[in-house]
Amino acid sequence: MRDHIVIIGAGKFGSYLASKLSADGQDVVLIDKDEKSFKNVSDDFAGIEINDDAFEASTLEEAEITKASQVVIATESDNTNIFLASICDELYHVKKIFVRQSNNDKDQLFKLTKLNVINPFDLSIKRYVEITSEEKN
Repeated sequence: MRDHIVIIGAGKFGSYLASKLSADGQDVVLIDKDEKSFKNVSDDFAGIEINDDAFEASTLEEAEITKASQVVIATESDNTNIFLASICDELYHVKKIFVRQSNNDKDQLFKLTKLNVINPFDLSIKRYVEITSEEKN
């Protein structure tokens, strides 16, 4: 069964993830208020692109947010991402929410929530440690 996945933010990360999930056969909706952002999506993207503001209830409803098995929030603004995550959790009761954060300053905010944080800095450090450990073996 295909998952219905909503991705908010069509920057490099959001677009790449949407393209990958679509190629894997998932039902993907990609939302961004900047039409130029969709240039990052692969040509074979089979999902739906919504050029509108995710702060609008009508945009989230068009994306069928209530059917979403997960939402990935990856705009350029950490504060926007946190706020949209709260909306998806409190108003739409999405079960899995992933929030991209560009710095670790707000990590304490997430410790008591069910939100999953994607932090490029932490992922880069983790990957560095993995690579250097592999080289030692």
